[in-house]
Amino acid sequence: MQRELSILLADDCAEALDVLEAEFIATGFRVAKAQNGAEAWARFQSAPPDLVVTDVRMPEADGFDLLRRIRAVSDLPVILLTAYGEIPLAVAAMRAGADDYLRFPDDLERLVARTRELLGDSSGEPHDAAARMIAGRGKAARELRSRVRALASLPVPLLLSGEPGSGRSQVARAIHATSDLAKLPLVHWNEGALELPQESCVLLIEDIERLERSEQERWLLEIRRISQRRPGVVVRLLASASPGLHDAVSAKRFHPELWSALARFQLQIPPLRERLEDLEPLVTDLLREAAARLGRESLELSSAAMAELGKRSWPGNLRELRDVLEQAGAFEKSPRIGVAAIRDAIEEVIAKRGDSLETQRAARRSAQRQELIDLLAACGGNVAEMARRLSLTRGAVVYRLQKHGLMV
Repeated sequence: MQRELSILLADDCAEALDVLEAEFIATGFRVAKAQNGAEAWARFQSAPPDLVVTDVRMPEADGFDLLRRIRAVSDLPVILLTAYGEIPLAVAAMRAGADDYLRFPDDLERLVARTRELLGDSSGEPHDAAARMIAGRGKAARELRSRVRALASLPVPLLLSGEPGSGRSQVARAIHATSDLAKLPLVHWNEGALELPQESCVLLIEDIERLERSEQERWLLEIRRISQRRPGVVVRLLASASPGLHDAVSAKRFHPELWSALARFQLQIPPLRERLEDLEPLVTDLLREAAARLGRESLELSSAAMAELGKRSWPGNLRELRDVLEQAGAFEKSPRIGVAAIRDAIEEVIAKRGDSLETQRAARRSAQRQELIDLLAACGGNVAEMARRLSLTRGAVVYRLQKHGLMV
């Protein structure tokens, strides 16, 4: 039998508390009430709920005070309510760690729906960091969250594989937040330093396929040294890569032993085109983030604009969708974004992405040419030896050399 989920409500207005209590009880939640922040904090400590809904402006510790106290000990969902639509408050709420910032009573219907989203109770999933940080109720999203939970606390290196823009960094943060090591810092690797940190941490190396061969060998040595570190120091390694990493191993551009060390446990992140059933909740989250970055009170899409987004396959994945929504929100005066603004934003983002892709292709061609030049020199100009080292036929090597203008 599924446990009844509990909500802690905090508001100094008795009438508002009664309305909120009735709404949540009617939709199957158990409710505890508090008339100010101090009372809410005391109730939180004595009987922690599954989610907190609090008014911002209250005596004896306001909503922000309550949020800060909760965030010091817990990451359970907190929704702030206000009767005012003040942009600075909305931005401050999200920065302080609120999961949402809604107006009361205008957003009452959305409040209950958002509560269910944050708790994930409609699908029977547990309420945890994975549920909050990976949006969607479709099969792909549910399977991704399940894999995150299964792999989060394994004390082994983990490879996150997915197309650029698919949300690899967000999934890495979800893994970290869900794991037993969540209290350790999540450190993003700095290209200027190859050594592992000296203190306990979770280390994320992004786009590992871009490492030079010498860097690959250095990281392999560092991974081997993890077990030899001084007692009490814990380092967990996460790495992200594009799906082409396996081909790089086959072509001997990536160290096979480093591949083996990383790929023992893998997490495949689905592209957006395989998650279109979750487009609406993904758009809702991205619009909330865009509104905060743009200093807008709120942003939403018209039904026609949402339908327009659903027509695309999104080769740039979540990153492309985010850029489109932010572009549309920046130039749409109304908080409700129409289909024309979405179409204009799509054209603008596609044009920029096209330039970026061509730049990437040129850089890749240059790198491939340099690799051939180096190998040709190392083999003393012997094409047969090059073919042996690359595990290719002599004809294939000749074709590559001619393609890059290195043989007539």
